[in-house]
Amino acid sequence: MKASHSIKSNAGHQIEVILQSVDSLPTLTPVATRVLSIGSSEQADFAELARLIEADPALTSKILGLCRRASLGLGDRITTVKRALVMLGFDAVRAAVLSVSVYELISGEAEERDSQLAAEAGMGEPTSGRAFDRVGFWMYSVGVASAAELLATGNHSLRVKPDEAFVAGLIHGLGKPVLDLLLPRAYGRIVELADRRRSDMAPVEREVFGIDHHAAARRIAERWGLPAALRDVVWLYDHPIASLPEGVAADVVRVVAVARSLCRELHLGNCGDHGPTDSAASVCAAAGLSQSSLDEATRKLHEVVSEHSKILGLDEQAPPELLLQSITEANRSLARLSSDLAERATEGRRVGEVLAAVAEFWRVGGGSGNVIRTLGAMARSAARVLGDGRWGAVLDLGDGQGWMLCLFDSEGSLARSTTADLPESLAGLDLTHASSWTDRPGVRSAMAEWVGVELGFDPANSLLRVVVACEGEGVPGCVMLTDAPTPEKVPDAKHMMPLRATWSAALSAAASRGAIERLADNLAESNRALAAAQSKLTEAQAMARLGEMTAGAAHEMNNPLTIIRGRAQLLATHLADEQDKATAEKIAVAAGDLSDMVSSLHEIARPGVAERSPTLITDLLAQAIGGVEGAQESVRVDLPSDQSMPLVAVVDGPRLSRALAELIRNARDWSPDGIVTVRVQIEPPDGRLVIQIDDDGPGLSSKAMCHAFDPFYSERPAGRSRGLGLPLAKCLVELHGGSIRLEPGESGGARAVVILPDWQPQQEREAGRAA
Repeated sequence: MKASHSIKSNAGHQIEVILQSVDSLPTLTPVATRVLSIGSSEQADFAELARLIEADPALTSKILGLCRRASLGLGDRITTVKRALVMLGFDAVRAAVLSVSVYELISGEAEERDSQLAAEAGMGEPTSGRAFDRVGFWMYSVGVASAAELLATGNHSLRVKPDEAFVAGLIHGLGKPVLDLLLPRAYGRIVELADRRRSDMAPVEREVFGIDHHAAARRIAERWGLPAALRDVVWLYDHPIASLPEGVAADVVRVVAVARSLCRELHLGNCGDHGPTDSAASVCAAAGLSQSSLDEATRKLHEVVSEHSKILGLDEQAPPELLLQSITEANRSLARLSSDLAERATEGRRVGEVLAAVAEFWRVGGGSGNVIRTLGAMARSAARVLGDGRWGAVLDLGDGQGWMLCLFDSEGSLARSTTADLPESLAGLDLTHASSWTDRPGVRSAMAEWVGVELGFDPANSLLRVVVACEGEGVPGCVMLTDAPTPEKVPDAKHMMPLRATWSAALSAAASRGAIERLADNLAESNRALAAAQSKLTEAQAMARLGEMTAGAAHEMNNPLTIIRGRAQLLATHLADEQDKATAEKIAVAAGDLSDMVSSLHEIARPGVAERSPTLITDLLAQAIGGVEGAQESVRVDLPSDQSMPLVAVVDGPRLSRALAELIRNARDWSPDGIVTVRVQIEPPDGRLVIQIDDDGPGLSSKAMCHAFDPFYSERPAGRSRGLGLPLAKCLVELHGGSIRLEPGESGGARAVVILPDWQPQQEREAGRAA
């Protein structure tokens, strides 16, 4: 906001300086000032005015010449200024005075300014070849003045006198020589820009100065005290006729507009404007003037311009020579227009090629959102404009991820892809400002050598070119290298801008999509981890509640159960009847089972702390197998064969062996022949201890896979299992920092896998880390 305010303030200051310079220009001559101070012929003292004008012989000669030209047949009878005042009237003489005074003032100031510039440059005479064609402009102005005079003469319905029309036409473009007089070098630039752009000068003036020649001319017309009609003309002469403001001298503005169109159409002089213009006939119709008056003015114009130019001392050209000059200028304009059209046609073809490449880019998948496919589409579209060959893309992945290098053929097919770090010779290279180094031979050769090694380009290929594909803040930096021969005509940076903008947008979108997909993956993984953590938390909370319940149950139930069990056993010893004795023994066994179940639940809920000590793996397995009735004959143990020494685990032997016993018991119960295989192995590279227990049973159902470790869950018939063995085994394994899972066996059946990451003695663990 502050920057915008500063720019507006600077522009306002510049406009004010220019307007102050306009105000500093000399005023009109005393004769012109006196003539302007007289409002009408009734206020005029003809004798006094005649003496004042005739005091300047040169001025008198030009004024009489203009008066004779407008005399309508009086000719040589007008020999004195006083006679001109009497015979032609005050208005005609005033018009002649104004015409001569304005022309001589601006021309004289311009010649003096040229002499000063030449002196400053150390030259002895005025410089030639100025950008603003002052002579051509005044020839054009005299042409507009003459045409306006002829049109006013041929349209009696207009409230415009021929002499008034002449003055209006002569000074309508007054602002152009005024700005050229004040700012010659800057105005020369405006002339050049208008010619190059084929534009009128006013919009270029507003772009450079902040004001145009209309405003400058109106300012000086007000300062000189020119009549209101002339002020309106210099301000509005190129305004659309149909939308002229109310209260202005519309008739004189319309006459000048038609005269201006006629002179531009006939290439009479040089107004400096190059923009499109309506035909003189259409402007004449819009202004309400008759076509016959336009035809008559066209027929007489060159002769009248020649006479007026001779009177003003502008140039002495006979009408045929003036006509020939107009034809020559028209031919010159046609040649320039033809050259411009040829140049624009060439530019159009280049733009068409680039736009076709843009269309090709989108057609082959440039908007797929995939970085590799986008780079391939970039290579294919680049080949359409810059030549067929192999194309290598170098993309900075950012965030320390390295650089992606891809090799494509001219059809955009991927031949090779890799990621690599920059070599030392390219350390600190920034692709977001690639244009700053692509023209440096040393950097380009280092880039070619690196890409040549990574993608297979020949680093000695002198034709290898580096093309900046994407650069700028917020855009993934990317350059492309190609061994394609350079085409005869390569589009410049301006023509390539649409294609590069398309590449940048698509590559940014693809990179953003990749980042979003990675973020989504990370978010999904975080959600899974959160769900697992919540599941564990829920399980821990359930176990905590179960622990509280079983602790109370163990305290409240074990005492009665102990009494029931003891009294049942005592009763059995005193009963003689065998049936009653068996009943008492069943009561004792049931009470014991119930007590054991409560104790198991309490242990699952509150396992306590593992009391670790070095234990041989063989002893651990023997204790587990021994804890299962009848398992010694049916359990097969497979130990690692590459161990030179017995395996020793630092674990809580009794608890871990009990966990393994529960797993062996479960596997044996599901095996038809009771065969169970226990396999022990150490997994590289982290050296985890893995114990696998396989059975040859029917395998696990999907329901069992989900609920096998839930307390009291069992797929065996009621009464065959309590459903606490696997939950207890899981609890005791996790007490050692391990994990347990169930999965299908390799050849049928089921497999329980126990993983213990932290099982080795400290010395062996440190030795393994060092290795």
